[in-house]
Amino acid sequence: MLGGIHTDLVVTVAVLFLTQTGTLGGPDGTSTFGMCTIHSHTDGSTFDGVLFRFMATCTYVLAKTCSPTEALPMFSVEAVSEENDNASLLNVQKINIDIGINRVSLLKSQTGRVVVNGVWRKLPLTLSSGTVNIKSNPATIVLDSTFGLTVSFDKAGAVHVTLPSTYSNKVCGMCGNFNHLKEDDFHNPNAQNVTALAESWQTGKTASSCEAILLPHQCDPLEKAEYASELYCGGLFSTTGPFADCLSVVQAESYFRGCVFGMCSTHGDPAVLCETLQIYSDVCSKAGIAVSMLRNSTFCPLQCGENSHYNSCADGCPKVCSTLDIAGSCGSCEARCECDSGFKLSGEKCVPEEDCGCWYNGKHYEKGETLVEGHCVQQCQCMGNNNMQCTKMQCGNNEVCKVKDGVKACFSFKSATCSVYGDPHYITYDRLAYDFQGGCSYILTTTCSGESSVQFTVFGHNMHPPLQNFTQSKLEAVALQVEDLHIILNQSGKYNHVQLPYSTSGTYGSVWVYVKNNYIILETTFGLRMQIDGKNRLFLQVDEHYKYELCGLCGTYSGYQDDDFVTPEGENLSEAFEFGDSWRVPNNSECIAHPNDPRLCDMDEMDKASNECSALFGDAFMPCHEHIHPSIYLNSCVYDYCATSGDQHTLCESLQSYATACQVAGTELPNWQTGTVCDVERIVKHNTYFLGCQKGLSGETIYFLCLCLYLCFLFVPYQTKVPHYSCYFFSKCFPLACNIDCNFDNNLCGWKQMITDAFDWTWQRGSTPTLMTGPSADHTGDGHYMYIEASSVKYGDPARLISSVCSDPGPKCLQFWYHMYGSADTMGLHIYLLRNGTANQIWRKRNDQGNVWHLAQVDIETVACFQFSSIIIIEGRRGSNDQSDVAIDDVKLIHGPCSDLRGCITAQSSKPDLNPTAPPSVPVQTTAAPQPPIVNAYFQPRITNITVVPTMEETT
Repeated sequence: MLGGIHTDLVVTVAVLFLTQTGTLGGPDGTSTFGMCTIHSHTDGSTFDGVLFRFMATCTYVLAKTCSPTEALPMFSVEAVSEENDNASLLNVQKINIDIGINRVSLLKSQTGRVVVNGVWRKLPLTLSSGTVNIKSNPATIVLDSTFGLTVSFDKAGAVHVTLPSTYSNKVCGMCGNFNHLKEDDFHNPNAQNVTALAESWQTGKTASSCEAILLPHQCDPLEKAEYASELYCGGLFSTTGPFADCLSVVQAESYFRGCVFGMCSTHGDPAVLCETLQIYSDVCSKAGIAVSMLRNSTFCPLQCGENSHYNSCADGCPKVCSTLDIAGSCGSCEARCECDSGFKLSGEKCVPEEDCGCWYNGKHYEKGETLVEGHCVQQCQCMGNNNMQCTKMQCGNNEVCKVKDGVKACFSFKSATCSVYGDPHYITYDRLAYDFQGGCSYILTTTCSGESSVQFTVFGHNMHPPLQNFTQSKLEAVALQVEDLHIILNQSGKYNHVQLPYSTSGTYGSVWVYVKNNYIILETTFGLRMQIDGKNRLFLQVDEHYKYELCGLCGTYSGYQDDDFVTPEGENLSEAFEFGDSWRVPNNSECIAHPNDPRLCDMDEMDKASNECSALFGDAFMPCHEHIHPSIYLNSCVYDYCATSGDQHTLCESLQSYATACQVAGTELPNWQTGTVCDVERIVKHNTYFLGCQKGLSGETIYFLCLCLYLCFLFVPYQTKVPHYSCYFFSKCFPLACNIDCNFDNNLCGWKQMITDAFDWTWQRGSTPTLMTGPSADHTGDGHYMYIEASSVKYGDPARLISSVCSDPGPKCLQFWYHMYGSADTMGLHIYLLRNGTANQIWRKRNDQGNVWHLAQVDIETVACFQFSSIIIIEGRRGSNDQSDVAIDDVKLIHGPCSDLRGCITAQSSKPDLNPTAPPSVPVQTTAAPQPPIVNAYFQPRITNITVVPTMEETT
């Protein structure tokens, strides 16, 4: 008999739990609730009483709604099985509960807080307008819902999932279907019977290696009833027994089931009973409930350890190292273990007096044992005889305080990386990949739990270029906001506000910005690192201690992908665009928040795109496959290939994105371009000459020229002489045509912004922003035009547009409209013809020409492909002040001389410039070092690409 439990009470208990195993109800047998439990580490029983066991470190679906109705809310409960702190046994370490828009994670190691949608929340907590309530005591967390679902999780790893009978036969998972029939409890997600395993209810990344088994019943009903009686496991439920005060605080059901199952498995081994009672007693103690003496000479007698012996009638207090070593009062004739002569009780061991341990903060430590306090702020060691020596400690910059293999210490952190690249594509901290083309400013990541000692926000500024033929936005800049510091890193390097390397510090710690290996890198002492490469790529890394602390476009960093789409309001969404747009932040500039859908491939194009992008699985990329699986980048590559109609430059950028991610992860792929269509760009990047036929062109020039049919090139590094020629032949280039005809109403029509200039031409509709300069509309009165905005650049700065290739020989007439109005001296508009590596100026205008559009026509003689095709360059130059806006519109190249068109000219209140005087030829050294690059140009890491600006508070 345990604790004086009466037999009639035991019979009632046995009937309640054995006639309807897993069902809670009244004495008439009517069921109102069903309970599924996990007990004895990873042993469990279903709502209908079928026993099972987890066999591996996996995530298992315990119960979920599988036959939903309008009256029954949907839910899902998962158990995460991992090794315990001693790495010797499996335990349930976390419970994930999905209810409505919320995902709640209960952690075994935490009873004062839970994770909601990837972010820490303190308890008690109410969610979903009061439909979900979560509370805790020192030993147990309990989640209750208004529709009857209750989930409890205690520090010993026991789990109770309780459901009302309205869910009978409408649920599935490891907990069964709750139809009161044991034989059909285990169905996999496709509703096919399985008899031995429940692996189909495993989820998570390691599901393929998980294992679960069903446990057979080991005894008949009579034997089970005996083990459920007051003499054995049934005493747990006695209202007069030793656990009476604990029953309302810590549920005993799972311990009862584990006890009965263990007794059945071992055919009544009393050690199983004693172990179960002791575990439950320990959990009650952690919850603050004192449990009276369980053991005596006949019931669960003590097994005495080393240097001790059993005394069935010991008097007085035992010899102890400290009064704290005495458990309870010292009575007479007590059954206990006593230390041998010459030894004292220290904690639970008998040791020589010189080896007495220490009591510290209510816990006993053996001599020589160490502990780490708090967030690794202090390390203490027991020197013996209650002498605890402590020293301050602090984790290093590359370390995080955590428990690993049962040891709390500073360990090298495992950073999480969020990536932004391409059109743009996002990969969250938890490796969820999605596409979002919003062309505005967004919060990429921010501390949203309120628990981090440093609160920061990282913004991403996207641009949706209207002058491109492709529907795509790009990450143009990234900004860090922390306290009163606001740092902007520009992909283009347009501004030179500070000198790199740059550093600053505050109460948040220190921040450094520097250039390394073609990256601009921002590092901090508070666990944030950013790097951009000038090609619209961003890699944002955070330390491990930010887990459950972040939200934004980079996700929540919870180790779980399904809560990554959490909005600022805490709502968990499923659609990428709705999620992305929820993190949009207002700014003072116009942006395209809802772009058109990108172009899609047909079946044939999809096959071609997949074939081209499958280069990622080739040998050149293989060294990185074990670190970053290429499948994510394959999908984004195909996406961009289709969106850009198979643009080869975009393809190479997609492949480069994977290579760059590998480099950030520590794997170099230096020669991946070899033998691919990207080989030319690789040579351009490394500043080599291209010598074709008689003349040499720079890599930058070749990039814009494309390449002509079967043109032979010799690759020669700078200042290097080689005895033999080696040639590459290219069959892909522009056809023999001159397709230059653009009114700029929709896009640039193939014109590109050059990199050998100081700033960009601007696409405009209506008036320019500066007073007393520039047109009020395009030359037709309703449309777009291109102009140079002079207010933000310096005197003499040029902006250049370069045309597509013209490879059709014969006379041509370049016709365009221009507008030059303003008081500035020497503002200019120049037209060049680039051929054979030399740019000849063929037309120019200077200074104010009045507030009116003018028509200009220029004769051009183009030549055949094999003598190098022709390129047109339009250059605008800023004058002596900001009243020097120069504009162009309706540029076209017409077959035949301009004289053939003069009978058809209709000017807008002015005469066309029919016979301008051409200045002498001016050679352009296209291999010379370019001027500071501009937005949309190529990244030059030697240029400072950082802007440090005051916050809103500083400017008010």
